[in-house]
Amino acid sequence: MGISLRGYAKHRGVTLKAVQKAVARKRIKLESDGTVDAARADRDWAANSDVSYYEYCYDTTNDNACDGSWTNTDTTDATIGARLSGLS
Repeated sequence: MGISLRGYAKHRGVTLKAVQKAVARKRIKLESDGTVDAARADRDWAANSDVSYYEYCYDTTNDNACDGSWTNTDTTDATIGARLSGLS
């Protein structure tokens, strides 16, 4: 017996809907009782995620809002660390 979908969402720091989509798209598997084995699901989530790019935006006023435009970048970009340093 694992944890609930809602519990797994909290564990990953994502929404319940994101976990439901991951299950529907077979990125993670449920236990026979409908719960989630968090350790296995974490491995499956990473292995079944095709992250070829991500977006970022700076919040310069600390109001949880983008203070400019979103920037797309691919994961092969060697300058990612420099551009994202200092983010928390």
